[in-house]
Amino acid sequence: MLCCSRWMQLTATYSKLRHYSKLGASLDIFRVKNERSKNCPIFRSYATNAFAVDDQKLIKYFFHLKKLNDEFVSSKHKGENRHAWPELLLEELGGRGKSAMERLFNISTVVEMLNERLHDLGEIEKLSKEFETDEEMFKETEIERQSLEDEISEIKTSIVESLVTDKDSEDNDGAVLEVTPGIGGVEAAMFATEIFDMYQKFCHRSGYDLDVVEYDMGENGALVKANVVVSSGDGYAYSLFKHEAGIHRVQRVPKTEKSGRLHTSTVSVAVLPKSNEVLPPLQRKDLKITFSKSSGNGGQHANSTLSCAVVCHIPTGTIVRVEETRCQKTNLDRAQQKLTHIVHSEVMKAKQAQVNSVRRKQTRSRERSDKIRTYNFHHSRITDHRVGVTLSGIEEFLNGGAVFEKLLYKLEENSLTEERAAVIQALIDEANL
Repeated sequence: MLCCSRWMQLTATYSKLRHYSKLGASLDIFRVKNERSKNCPIFRSYATNAFAVDDQKLIKYFFHLKKLNDEFVSSKHKGENRHAWPELLLEELGGRGKSAMERLFNISTVVEMLNERLHDLGEIEKLSKEFETDEEMFKETEIERQSLEDEISEIKTSIVESLVTDKDSEDNDGAVLEVTPGIGGVEAAMFATEIFDMYQKFCHRSGYDLDVVEYDMGENGALVKANVVVSSGDGYAYSLFKHEAGIHRVQRVPKTEKSGRLHTSTVSVAVLPKSNEVLPPLQRKDLKITFSKSSGNGGQHANSTLSCAVVCHIPTGTIVRVEETRCQKTNLDRAQQKLTHIVHSEVMKAKQAQVNSVRRKQTRSRERSDKIRTYNFHHSRITDHRVGVTLSGIEEFLNGGAVFEKLLYKLEENSLTEERAAVIQALIDEANL
């Protein structure tokens, strides 16, 4: 028989749980809000993913963050206190500015909530043991215990997401893709065309804006090099397309192969974030502009007038040649636009190599030149070597359909989980906990 005092304690505990549930729902910091989660299955399922970090060490680190915040709030020399924080933690918080302090304060507030929930869980577990002989009450306490454990898991996930943000989607609103044939001659160029078409179809299905900056074709009608800008407005296009960077290998019998032999060719894809800043025009003094007669087919007019525009960026030696139209001015405008994107892409590439330097050392991210995927036409299957996933339906995949989308989401989910776990472990190691 349950004594009156214990029953009152149980009732008080239930009331407290309901109170904190309402409190948690009213706090923006309880869960990191992300509009993408409404439509993306990856972010809907991410909250249930377990971090590959020791749970006790993770909770201990959360309390360590709260202690840092409390010391900072009570310190009379806040500037000196902040500069003494560990390097990686400062980087994850966004530097030494005011926003970093606000983020740490918000995290500390959620840690307080976590502490309350852990205390309530301990009380529920004690009551559960007392009710072992009372089947009905034991069942009720077990339901509350499971519900509380789920809430604690969500709070821990929200803290991790608040602390370790997806820096690859910050300060950009899309991606810059470069597709070039690799080993395999004409067959590599033909497959590069198919890869580029796949990206175009996927962007069309996803509602992304696609701007072809450069598209060079060879005499056989196959792709020599393509440079395209994909804009999404929220940086998520880059979060997906960054997983396409690397070497794509194709195994099939080329249409030009008369003996039926299987050929192996490669295509290289490079991906950079598209800056959300307006690209400043290149300085006129840095450009050398010349005009010449167009080459190739086009009739007497194309081959007799100076309609082809050739623009050279003197500091980098980059040259762009455009002869797409009969109008000299139109070709010049397009050449300057292409050159601007190319030069700024190189600047972005150099900048990206320096961004997140501490995090990169800790996570040891994969080299972009790795062979990432194999397309086997004979068996109609695609194998992604990074996650060990093999999918069937190569035609639908190359049409940028559901099979391709499914793999992109799988890669993004795997990338987020691995990187966050690695960074959290590095933060714990940095704190010597």
